Amino acid sequence: MDTKKRYKALVLFHLFGIIHRNFVIKSKGGTDSLGNKWKPLAASTKIYKPLLPSERRKFKLRGRTKKEALSSREPLILILTRRLEQSLRPGQVVDDRYIPSPEQIAKVVGSQVIVGSKVPYAGDVSAKRPAIPENIDPWIDEAVQKTLRQLRSEARNKLK
Repeated sequence: MDTKKRYKALVLFHLFGIIHRNFVIKSKGGTDSLGNKWKPLAASTKIYKPLLPSERRKFKLRGRTKKEALSSREPLILILTRRLEQSLRPGQVVDDRYIPSPEQIAKVVGSQVIVGSKVPYAGDVSAKRPAIPENIDPWIDEAVQKTLRQLRSEARNKLK
């Protein structure tokens, strides 16, 4: 096994874990670990965005207008089909290779890390609500630290 390739693969794996975790936090209206928060959905979007299967039982009209019935609804931001969210989930590490999730951009070229989504509308929605923030250096540092701990643990286990 090539340790350098495994290192790069693990950095990508851990980085996408961090990216995905923070994407989900922002989709629920929260603030990510870098202090970024997405613009909330407009009231009209909350009302007219299609209901997810899990919401259909909860939000019944029962003689109310759609606006009245759905006024308390807090739908997830940038998650309807889950296509974008799934493209940011960590892929797999097999031996010393990182196998990206479908529609995921993942490369390490020298000391440069290139990550993103191939989902066609990712660029359009990122104008208002970036899936991956501009400066992810702290997340890369966190991924590197997780990778080093994992490699250290793997080395110890091999020596036993």
